[in-house]
Parts: sequence; C-alpha cells; structure tokens
Amino acid sequence: MVVAELARGALQDPALAAPQSKTRLVGRLSPFGEATKAISRALPWAGLGWDDIFVITCLAFAIATGSQMLSSDGDAARHLTIGEHILSTGDINVVNLFSLARAGEAMPPYEWLARVISASTYHLAGLGGVVLIHALVFGLAFAFVFRQMVTRGVSPRVARWVTALALTAAAVHWLARPHMFTLLGTAIFASVLDAWYSGRANPRRLWLLPMLMIAWVNLNGGFIAGLLLVATYIAADLVRWAASVNWDGQAAVIRLRTAFPVAVATCLATLVTPVGPGLLAHFQAAMGEHLVIDRTAEFQSPNFHQMPYLSFLVMLVAVMLSVAWSKRRPSLQEGLQLAGFTAMALMSARNIPLFAIVVAPILGAQIMALPLQAGRFFRPALAASPKPASVADPRSRGWRAHLAAASIAVGLFSVAII
Repeated sequence: MVVAELARGALQDPALAAPQSKTRLVGRLSPFGEATKAISRALPWAGLGWDDIFVITCLAFAIATGSQMLSSDGDAARHLTIGEHILSTGDINVVNLFSLARAGEAMPPYEWLARVISASTYHLAGLGGVVLIHALVFGLAFAFVFRQMVTRGVSPRVARWVTALALTAAAVHWLARPHMFTLLGTAIFASVLDAWYSGRANPRRLWLLPMLMIAWVNLNGGFIAGLLLVATYIAADLVRWAASVNWDGQAAVIRLRTAFPVAVATCLATLVTPVGPGLLAHFQAAMGEHLVIDRTAEFQSPNFHQMPYLSFLVMLVAVMLSVAWSKRRPSLQEGLQLAGFTAMALMSARNIPLFAIVVAPILGAQIMALPLQAGRFFRPALAASPKPASVADPRSRGWRAHLAAASIAVGLFSVAII
C-alpha cells in the first residue's frame, strides 16, 4: 500500500505530464513503464531505494506462495523438526529419529544454525514466520546484487531489469530451506570481492569474509560457493603474474599478497563447526550417494521445456549475446565465474540461483558497454535516469530509509501471521 500510494502521488506530479523529448526514447512509454518511472521518482521522497523494493517484493510474494515454499518438498518440514528438537533438548548432536532403518544413528550437526533459526521463527510467529524469514534472506541477496551493479556504474534502469531477471531465474528454487542463506552469502562474497578488486573498498574489508564464513558453514553446505568465488580471484591473479611482465603482473602480486592470507583464513573458517573437519567428510560422503543424487529432481540438469527454467534460459542467452557484442571484455576472474557457475547450473538445477547471483553484475556491465546501435535502448536510461541519493550513494541513506523499509516489512509480517 505504501508503494502504491507513493506511485499515485508521483503520477500526479505535473513534471510527469510533460511530453517525452525526442532525444530520449522514441514514442510513449507503456503503462508499465510509466508506473516504473513514477515509482522511481517517489522512492527518494520515501527514503527507499530499488534494493528495498526487491526485498519487499519477495516478502509480498512469500505471503502469496507461502504454502508452496513449505510443501513443495519434504525438506522444509524436516529442517524445522530437527530445529525444534535441538531447541527442546539443547543438544546440537542429534541422532536419527526419522528413519526406521537407521534409527538412533548419529547425525552430523549439518545446517544446525539454519534449523535453529527456522524453529525459533516458528515459535515466535508460526509458519508465517518461517516463510518470511527465508523470503527476507532471499530478497536481501538480490538487494546486494542490485547495489553491486549500481556501485560499479551500471545504469539504475539496466540494474533493475537485470536484477529482476536474475531473481525470477533464481525463483526456481523458491523454498523455505537453509540454502537461502547460501544465496545471501554468495551475494555478499561477490559484492565484497568485486568492490575490493575494483578499488571501491578498503582491502581490510576482505577480512569480513572469514568471519562471514564461520556463520555460513554452520548455516548451509553451499559455503563451497564462497570458496569458489575467492578461488577465481586468486587463480586469475596467479595467471596474470605468471603470464605478464608489465604492470599487470606487478599489480597481481600486490593483490595476491592481500588476498592470499584472507583466502587461507576463509578456508580455515570452514573448520569452525561442532564437529570440526568431520563436516567436510560428511559432505564428501553425501556427494558420493549416487543412488539418491541421480534420482533427486533438483540435482538433475534443467529441462528447458518446462516454464520454470525459461528465465534461466533467457539470462543464459543474454549473457552469451552481451559477451559477443559488447565492447567490454570480461576480466579473467569474471570469465572463470561465467564458465564455472554456468557449468554448475547446467549440471544441476539447484545451482541456478548461484548462477543468477554471480552472473547478474557481469551481465549488467556487459550491457552498459554495448555499441550504440545495439544499446540505444539503454543509453537514454543512463543519461536520463535520475540518480537519487538512495541509489547513487548507498551511504547517504538516512533514518527515513530504514524506518520506511522496516514499517513495510513489519506490515507484511503482520499480514502473514494473522
């Protein structure tokens, strides 16, 4: 309602009634385009940004599809039940209570922190709380994706469309399960590493990664994605150092001296679990159960004849076209990320959200460097789109932004649990 009221108020602005200039887009905007434009003008007044809109949209969508998030497979209920058992007994080391054949067998405390969070929100707000906490994490991941694109110079209009495409592609795994925390962790790792490499952030910020990894490894086994992202930067600079004798090689050495200790600390952080390195052995054994993996749908390759994978296919084609036509050449680490996460997504549908989060900023940068003939629909967006403080400079957002976003989130939360 708040966003709708803001949009209606902005539509009454006389400035919006002015005719479109011929130097901008040819022809009148569609009603959808007018609404988007109106919301863009209203958001700064409310202290909100488009990253907030992505979070709020996920919360609203969770209210409409909460039953699907909980019941599309049995894992959500299993994680919730184990989390309740941990809370009731106070013991992280759980034995198998759900299998007749393996009753009493010790279960490694895998994803124990995510299960406790899920059970705690259930006790606090019922199943509506479980749905909304996972939707909030999902939305925050794509808020980081949008913010990363804007801070690296992508037009807000292009960033909105690319983020929306990535979000719909990732929705193929829209479930109230611990993997949502992996999506957020991947987005944060990608954002921090990109900001450091491009010089937008102090190198000391890299030391956030080992601390984040301590939480991530206890939330979900997808922490491997964070290690892979760090590895792409290390491998790219190793190649530059080995193959170059000019300034590129010297700059690579400087970056390696900064990143390598962080990479080692991040790897060691994966051992900070209740069972230490035993968790890695559990992952290795789980990946070796081919009988289960080969018969589980989410581990199979995506079937592009099914509608849920259409957004992923569109994004995949857009990436290939933008790399082919853009004047920008992807960096070496971006090439490694494109190749690696594309291969992972094509091998297993559960990796599509990781592909969407990692590749979206690269796609946005490639679109911004399209030649004029191919990019005329995006150039006006760069020249004409307003850059309110809430989007152009994330640090300029004050208390109004947090108050407005929190108020809307609380309202949606109340609707879900009533």
